[in-house]
Amino acid sequence: MRSIGRALLVLLGLALSSAVLLYVILNVQEKPWQDILTALSTFTAAVVALWLGVRQQVRDRRQDMLRATLVAAFLLPRIDTANSRVRRLHNLLNRYDDLEADRSAEIAWFEDVKGTTLAIGLNVTLDQLQALTPLPDNCAFRLARATALIDEIARTLGDGRGEYWTDELTADNRSTFQSFWSKCALEAQQLLFHINLNCKAVAGERSALAPGDTWGT
Repeated sequence: MRSIGRALLVLLGLALSSAVLLYVILNVQEKPWQDILTALSTFTAAVVALWLGVRQQVRDRRQDMLRATLVAAFLLPRIDTANSRVRRLHNLLNRYDDLEADRSAEIAWFEDVKGTTLAIGLNVTLDQLQALTPLPDNCAFRLARATALIDEIARTLGDGRGEYWTDELTADNRSTFQSFWSKCALEAQQLLFHINLNCKAVAGERSALAPGDTWGT
């Protein structure tokens, strides 16, 4: 849609320029031909500059989209795995209320939560996020947000062990942490679900490089 909008603006500019040029030519009967040639050369230079600018924008956009597609295909297995593990983490967190204050069960639950969180493995670099910016539905922002939520769960889990969870924290504190982790996991799960769909759609549209696709300019 943006490319179409730019093309329409260019056509509108050409139409207005043509109208101005025609008006000038029709009203220069008494002016020397040098002025007419100067006006024509100026108009031609403006058209060429516009065309080159639009052409470069289209090529840059195409290269950016190609890079985004390749990065999405590269990250897709990692995102797919993280999506499944975050869903499991959210389900695990929601089972906390079923433990019925059983100390051994709470210790096992805490260790399971910690192990599942650390196993998510959604390691995405800033360069990869920037490469995904051309993708629709704010895919790069969603991925950055999902990564931050998972990191926040891991950070608040810290280096604590199950015994610390049961022996050092009050029931209210444990409930507060569980509720916070559950909210973070739910949001991350929803974000990863949409990211997974977007990456699959993009990677499916271009499974290989098309003829003429290059990284050069």
